[in-house]
Amino acid sequence: MESQRIILANVPRFLDEALKRALANISSLQIVGEVVDWAMLPSAIQRTGAQWVIVSLPSDRETSQAVEALLAAYPAIRVLNVATDGGHITLRWVEPRAETIDDFSMGELVALLTSPPPIHVPTR
Repeated sequence: MESQRIILANVPRFLDEALKRALANISSLQIVGEVVDWAMLPSAIQRTGAQWVIVSLPSDRETSQAVEALLAAYPAIRVLNVATDGGHITLRWVEPRAETIDDFSMGELVALLTSPPPIHVPTR
């Protein structure tokens, strides 16, 4: 199975460290970059070929315009928004689809990250 490449973007330090510890020994997951400035995210995706971007979710749980623009520019990417309190995650990909999961475990997070990507069929 191909390793899933992950970029951490705008993730608070405590969450960044927890994610790195949780993913460190999973051979099918690889953190390939960290970005604190959204302007640098497109070049990081191009440089690393990441399939996932993990970001911190705004407190109001709304998907930001930046995430929507990212999905429009990179339709194969999957975005996992993690609440800064760790209470829930929201998955986004180009379909448009969003799914919120409350009270998740690290095992469930790993299962999401290692799952096959959704098939993208471009619209005409």
